[in-house]
Amino acid sequence: MEIHNLTVYCNNIEETTRFYNIVFKFNIIKEYQPVPDVKLAIIERDGMKIELLERIGAPKVVFSDFTTTLGFSTKYIKEDYEMIKNAGIKIKSELRNIGPKTSIFEIYDPNGFPIFIIQED
Repeated sequence: MEIHNLTVYCNNIEETTRFYNIVFKFNIIKEYQPVPDVKLAIIERDGMKIELLERIGAPKVVFSDFTTTLGFSTKYIKEDYEMIKNAGIKIKSELRNIGPKTSIFEIYDPNGFPIFIIQED
């Protein structure tokens, strides 16, 4: 078996799609509304597909600290941290070292979905 995609539930699909495009350079592959109360967008980058799903009329999506986390690696963590901070994106945890050659920080997407960015040298 192969991993097909990750589904991230969202409250506003347009805002969420824009966030992943601007911050992480995901491209929209497909947008559609298969039934009246569901909007879907498939985004992709480097072979990784994420399905964004908005349930119209459903209660707001709420994430906790004990949910799935999406992680990205980078070679330029200080620059990425400053870009994200300056863009006004909600920071969950500040840039910090978690080992002699590893730095990490955590943010939230527009729905409160936790994301970490890590640099391992």
